[in-house]
Amino acid sequence: MRICILGRSNYILLQERVKNLVNLSHDVHVVTIGKRNEDLQNSGATIHHVNVPLELGALRYLQALPKIRQLLMQLQPDAIDVHGLSSYGAYGLLPLNSIPFVATMYGPDVNVHGRNSRLLAMIIRRCLHKADLVYGSTPTAHEYIKDVLKIDIRKKFISRSWGIDIKGIDDAKSERRTQIRSEYGISNNTKVILHNRHFAHYSRVQNIVECIPRVLSCHPDTEFWFVYPPLNQEGQRTLQEAQDRVVQLGTQKAVRFLGAQPYDRMISIMHASDVYLCIVESDLLASSILEALATDLIPVLNDLQAYHEVIEHGSNGLLLESVEVDKVARTLIEVLKNFDRWQPSFAEKNKKLIKKNYDSYSNTAWLAEQFATLSDKDKSALARL
Repeated sequence: MRICILGRSNYILLQERVKNLVNLSHDVHVVTIGKRNEDLQNSGATIHHVNVPLELGALRYLQALPKIRQLLMQLQPDAIDVHGLSSYGAYGLLPLNSIPFVATMYGPDVNVHGRNSRLLAMIIRRCLHKADLVYGSTPTAHEYIKDVLKIDIRKKFISRSWGIDIKGIDDAKSERRTQIRSEYGISNNTKVILHNRHFAHYSRVQNIVECIPRVLSCHPDTEFWFVYPPLNQEGQRTLQEAQDRVVQLGTQKAVRFLGAQPYDRMISIMHASDVYLCIVESDLLASSILEALATDLIPVLNDLQAYHEVIEHGSNGLLLESVEVDKVARTLIEVLKNFDRWQPSFAEKNKKLIKKNYDSYSNTAWLAEQFATLSDKDKSALARL
C-alpha cells in the first residue's frame, strides 16, 4: 500500500511507525510542516516538507492545508495516517468525505490541548468526525474523547499499544550503563531518578523540582536527570523556571538537565538510571513508560487509567494517588530505601510483560492490516480537491 503519514518528523513514535511500515514493504510518504529534519532521511520513506509563511502555533497547520491538499492529489495514497489531533488534525478540515484516513491520537491531544482551547477542540472534533478510523494506544483514549469532547466514536475506534523496538533495547546494557555513568562522573552506587517527558505545565516538572531537597535529605547519593524533546516557547519558560528554582533550592549539584537526545542514547541513559518518574496530568500508554519497564527501571507514575494496562501497584511499579510534593518525595524516599529488594522482582515481571505484548513491529503490522480495510474505498474525492 501507499501510506501517507502527516505529522512532525521529529516525533519518535512517528519515526518508529514509519520504519516498521517500510520494513513491511509499504510505500511510505511523510508530509511534515516546517523546517527540514534529518531524522527520517535514511528510513526508506519519502519525506515531503511543506513550508508555511508564519510559524504561529495552530495557524501553521491551517496555512499548510492548500499545499497538503495539492500534495495528496499528486500522491494518491491508499490510506492517510494523521498524527496528532490537536495539530495535524487540521487535515480534517479538508473536504475529503471519502478519502480513507486514520486519525492517530497522542496523549495530550484531547485531555490537555482540546480541553484548554475551543479552537483546538473544534479542529479535533472535525478530524474525529471525518476519520474512517481513530487510533489510540490504549482504550483510555476513547474515554478522554467522550469526557472532554462529549462525542462517542466507539464504532471506529481501534486500540493497541504503539509498542517499542524490543530487539536491541537490551543489547550491551551493562556497558551502556557504565559508559554513561563514566561520562557524567558518577559511581554505580549513585541512584539516578530519570524524567524524560515534555517540559510543559502538564508534566508537573515544578512538583518534581520541589521534592528534590527532601529526597536528598534522606538519600544524598542521588541524582535527578531531566531529558526532554526539543522545546517550544512554553517548554523554554518551564525549563528556565525549573533551572532557577533548582539554584534557589541549592540542589543544582544533584540535578542534570540533559536536553533532547537521539533515541539510542536515550535508551543508554535509561540503562544508566534506576528509577523512572512521570507525574503528567494525562497520558495514554506512552512509549517511554514501556521503555522504562524494558530497561529495568522502577516506575513511579501518576495513577492514570492508561497505566493500569501495564502496572500493578506494588508488584511491578508504583502508582501515586496524589502528585503533591510531599507524596512524591515520600514515595521516592521509600523506593530508594527498598530499591535492592524491589528492583529484581519488578524487572523480571516487566521483562516478561514487554516481550509478550509490546513489540512495535508486530503491533505496526496489526495496524497496517487496519489500513488495508480502508484501501478499497473510493479515492475520487482527491480528484475533486
